[in-house]
Amino acid sequence: MISGIVLCLIFNLIAVTVCWIRGGGVKIFFLATIYALMGCPLSYVLWYRPLYRAMRQVFVNALIFSF
Repeated sequence: MISGIVLCLIFNLIAVTVCWIRGGGVKIFFLATIYALMGCPLSYVLWYRPLYRAMRQVFVNALIFSF
């Protein structure tokens, strides 16, 4: 299953491609491409993994203090 961020980045890339074809600058297309390629891995490393680790630690502490 494709996550929401992947769908959002694909839509962003399609929208920027349409803008580029209609006469927009090439700069926005390259920025969108870089953002699409780096967005998913960096969001995992900088957001999802630390959040998962923090919630796992909270769960362990709750189990320790409840007994």
